[in-house]
Amino acid sequence: MYSKPPIEDDTVSSLRQRLHVMKEIFGDSDEELLDETSKRRRQTQRRKRNCIDTIIDGSFMGMVLAICLVMVLSAAFFAYKNLYHAVMKKMYPEQR
Repeated sequence: MYSKPPIEDDTVSSLRQRLHVMKEIFGDSDEELLDETSKRRRQTQRRKRNCIDTIIDGSFMGMVLAICLVMVLSAAFFAYKNLYHAVMKKMYPEQR
């Protein structure tokens, strides 16, 4: 049913060499990661991203959804209350 794919002759050393070449092409070296300017740049990007994440967090969204639920339930309650009074007025008009 299921057959294994053919094994390529990629050894660990050839894969390491290819990885090293790819790192050189894209400029992703260990020296760059340790550079102070890149650290500062990453920290400022993190701060900007975290600012957006902290404005709307889980507790804030829970509070907003709870308020929306209360509003929907209160609108349904008043609608059914008015419907009840309208039906009672229609069925028993002389009791008012």
